[in-house]
Amino acid sequence: MDLDVVAPRLSAGGVIPDGEDWWFEHPARDHHLANATTTWVVPFTPAGDTVAVNMSSGRHHIPGGTIEPGENWQDGAERELWEELGAQVLEIRPFGAIVTSRKVRLATWAEITDPTGPEEPDRSGNYVEALVRGEVAAIVALLERDDQGVLADLYRVADRLRVRGFLPIDVDDSFFAPLEGDEVAEWE
Repeated sequence: MDLDVVAPRLSAGGVIPDGEDWWFEHPARDHHLANATTTWVVPFTPAGDTVAVNMSSGRHHIPGGTIEPGENWQDGAERELWEELGAQVLEIRPFGAIVTSRKVRLATWAEITDPTGPEEPDRSGNYVEALVRGEVAAIVALLERDDQGVLADLYRVADRLRVRGFLPIDVDDSFFAPLEGDEVAEWE
């Protein structure tokens, strides 16, 4: 098996809504870390489940957001997880980047404390309305339902890295072998 099977939309790349091409690069490299404009974090709780955010738009999303001036990628990820989940980061690892000609969206996974809920949001924009916590398969299903297949793929890859204990640079063919309980999915 390869990335085409585990994360077909990540491996395919695509076009973002403003018409710009994007592609996924794995593993995350130093230039991704230094030039990241956004950080997306697949969080895992002490119980082993994961969390997604339910936005005021009604769609589910991966926690994360813009890295602010003066922050590095790790500071930005930690701040976003605190603001959106009310959780602290215990360990965080970058595993890839979604890249366009103007932006680098760093993909990471993190072990976090139990989330307590989002900070009081600025309700003028799209904000975190609620947290959804569950097994990876349940979160992936929510993202798929909301037509967020690329984000679902990020959860799949992060879970595989975490379960298998791989560092991103250690990925080899065994990374893509089925895990117990994996089903082979048909993709359009």
